[in-house]
Amino acid sequence: MKTLRHVCIGLCSIALISAANAQQVEQQIYTLTLSSSEINLIGQGLSELPFKTSNQLIAKLSKQLHDQDDQRGKQVEKDKQ
Repeated sequence: MKTLRHVCIGLCSIALISAANAQQVEQQIYTLTLSSSEINLIGQGLSELPFKTSNQLIAKLSKQLHDQDDQRGKQVEKDKQ
């Protein structure tokens, strides 16, 4: 678990450094496929960083998760009809 936390914090640090350089370099967009437990682990790692450093990334991830859940719910309702 400790190793996973270090990996998560390392990945998040890279993402935050990349985000800081976004103004200078055009950002590439990546799509990742993660399980809910992996998403929770990333969230735990981000929550260990200072709020002012991680809050924008946490908000962006939360919005994307919420949007996907909404879309999945709409698809389930559509399939029931």
